[in-house]
Amino acid sequence: MAADGSTVRRLYLSIYNWVAFIGWAQVLCYMTLALLDKGHEAVYAAIERPLLFTQTAAILEVLVFPSSLPLFIRENWRLRVVPYLFHHMIAQRKKALSKAKTT
Repeated sequence: MAADGSTVRRLYLSIYNWVAFIGWAQVLCYMTLALLDKGHEAVYAAIERPLLFTQTAAILEVLVFPSSLPLFIRENWRLRVVPYLFHHMIAQRKKALSKAKTT
Protein backbone atom coordinates (compact mmCIF):
# COMPACT_ATOMS: atom_id res chain seq x y z
CA MET A 1 0.00 0.00 0.00
CA ALA A 2 1.49 3.34 -1.05
CA ALA A 3 1.73 6.17 1.41
CA ASP A 4 -0.48 9.14 0.66
CA GLY A 5 0.91 12.66 0.23
CA SER A 6 0.09 13.87 3.71
CA THR A 7 1.93 10.96 5.35
CA VAL A 8 5.00 11.51 3.19
CA ARG A 9 4.87 15.24 3.86
CA ARG A 10 4.53 14.69 7.61
CA LEU A 11 7.45 12.25 7.59
CA TYR A 12 9.60 14.65 5.57
CA LEU A 13 8.82 17.57 7.87
CA SER A 14 9.51 15.48 10.98
CA ILE A 15 12.89 14.41 9.65
CA TYR A 16 13.64 17.97 8.50
CA ASN A 17 12.75 19.41 11.92
CA TRP A 18 15.02 16.94 13.73
CA VAL A 19 17.91 17.58 11.34
CA ALA A 20 17.42 21.35 11.70
CA PHE A 21 17.28 21.06 15.49
CA ILE A 22 20.50 19.02 15.56
CA GLY A 23 22.15 21.48 13.16
CA TRP A 24 21.25 24.54 15.23
CA ALA A 25 22.28 22.74 18.44
CA GLN A 26 25.63 21.99 16.83
CA VAL A 27 26.02 25.64 15.83
CA LEU A 28 25.23 26.72 19.39
CA CYS A 29 27.67 24.20 20.87
CA TYR A 30 30.53 25.11 18.49
CA MET A 31 29.85 28.82 18.98
CA THR A 32 29.94 28.53 22.76
CA LEU A 33 33.13 26.46 22.77
CA ALA A 34 34.90 28.81 20.34
CA LEU A 35 33.78 31.86 22.29
CA LEU A 36 35.01 30.46 25.59
CA ASP A 37 38.28 29.05 24.21
CA LYS A 38 39.45 31.59 21.64
CA GLY A 39 37.22 34.66 21.89
CA HIS A 40 34.71 36.23 19.53
CA GLU A 41 37.16 36.46 16.61
CA ALA A 42 37.18 32.66 16.21
CA VAL A 43 33.42 32.11 16.33
CA TYR A 44 32.59 32.29 12.62
CA ALA A 45 35.47 30.03 11.64
CA ALA A 46 34.21 27.46 14.16
CA ILE A 47 30.56 27.51 13.05
CA GLU A 48 30.86 28.23 9.32
CA ARG A 49 30.14 24.73 7.96
CA PRO A 50 27.28 23.70 10.28
CA LEU A 51 25.77 27.19 9.92
CA LEU A 52 25.85 27.03 6.11
CA PHE A 53 24.37 23.53 6.19
CA THR A 54 21.54 24.53 8.53
CA GLN A 55 20.73 27.74 6.67
CA THR A 56 20.75 25.93 3.33
CA ALA A 57 18.39 23.31 4.74
CA ALA A 58 16.06 26.11 5.85
CA ILE A 59 16.07 27.63 2.36
CA LEU A 60 15.45 24.21 0.80
CA GLU A 61 12.51 23.63 3.14
CA VAL A 62 10.87 26.80 1.84
CA LEU A 63 11.65 25.83 -1.76
CA VAL A 64 10.10 22.37 -1.29
CA PHE A 65 7.01 23.55 0.60
CA PRO A 66 6.15 27.09 -0.59
CA SER A 67 2.75 26.79 1.13
CA SER A 68 4.54 27.88 4.31
CA LEU A 69 4.99 31.32 2.72
CA PRO A 70 2.32 34.04 2.95
CA LEU A 71 -0.11 34.20 0.00
CA PHE A 72 1.21 37.49 -1.41
CA ILE A 73 4.70 35.97 -1.70
CA ARG A 74 3.46 32.57 -2.90
CA GLU A 75 2.24 33.99 -6.22
CA ASN A 76 5.17 33.46 -8.61
CA TRP A 77 7.55 33.45 -5.66
CA ARG A 78 10.16 31.26 -7.39
CA LEU A 79 10.48 33.81 -10.17
CA ARG A 80 11.32 36.49 -7.60
CA VAL A 81 13.21 34.68 -4.85
CA VAL A 82 15.38 32.10 -6.61
CA PRO A 83 17.22 34.54 -8.95
CA TYR A 84 17.84 36.91 -6.04
CA LEU A 85 19.21 34.11 -3.84
CA PHE A 86 21.38 32.80 -6.67
CA HIS A 87 22.91 36.22 -7.39
CA HIS A 88 23.36 36.90 -3.68
CA MET A 89 25.13 33.56 -3.12
CA ILE A 90 27.42 34.17 -6.12
CA ALA A 91 28.31 37.65 -4.84
CA GLN A 92 29.05 36.28 -1.36
CA ARG A 93 31.20 33.50 -2.83
CA LYS A 94 33.19 36.00 -4.91
CA LYS A 95 33.70 38.18 -1.84
CA ALA A 96 34.88 35.21 0.25
CA LEU A 97 37.23 34.00 -2.48
CA SER A 98 38.74 37.44 -2.94
CA LYS A 99 39.37 37.69 0.81
CA ALA A 100 41.03 34.27 0.78
CA LYS A 101 43.39 35.31 -2.03
CA THR A 102 44.46 38.54 -0.30
CA THR A 103 45.18 36.93 3.08
